[in-house]
Amino acid sequence: MNCGYLRCRELLVSTLHRVLNRSQRGQGMVEYSLVVALIAVVVIVVISVTGRRVGNVFSNISTDLGHLSTAAVKHAKHVKHVKK
Repeated sequence: MNCGYLRCRELLVSTLHRVLNRSQRGQGMVEYSLVVALIAVVVIVVISVTGRRVGNVFSNISTDLGHLSTAAVKHAKHVKHVKK
């Protein structure tokens, strides 16, 4: 994944450099649009990959909190029963 990121970054930088150094407006705008589209694709891929991981983390936290609260209620009922 790191190698792909570096290639993508090199492509982005070289394309952006060409866009900024050209005098033809139409061709520059097309290349600028391609750079923007490339950035959008990279952002979507990164969000989709990390989004699943973040969702799993929150799911695990929620499950663990549910187990802890159930255990706390059982413990409280046991302590209340023992004190009587």
